[in-house]
Amino acid sequence: MKNGIAAMNHFLQSEPNKQDNFALGHYGSSSTGYIIEKLLARDSAVRNYKAEIFGGSAIIKNMDKKSSIGKKNIDIAHEVLKRYRVTIAREETGGQRGRRVRFDTGARKVS
Repeated sequence: MKNGIAAMNHFLQSEPNKQDNFALGHYGSSSTGYIIEKLLARDSAVRNYKAEIFGGSAIIKNMDKKSSIGKKNIDIAHEVLKRYRVTIAREETGGQRGRRVRFDTGARKVS
């Protein structure tokens, strides 16, 4: 990334179940777009940004895989990134176990 800007987002649910239930950092539908808007305000060239998606595990065992919270979170991340035309450079999603994500903002690397 040429501009040295990096950001990370961790959301618990894809979208609010009611329109009036808005919490910016809680829902992927709002928080991901908010971060992208802030980044684009600093450098409007979308080609300078790459996304990496992690998470979306089905850690609640009795949920249907197609309607699980993790699957919905993965889907909303894809939807928002597509809307802003941000390229996904790396993706480690799904599965049955949670992940530990370490984000080195200085090096702009995830391990």
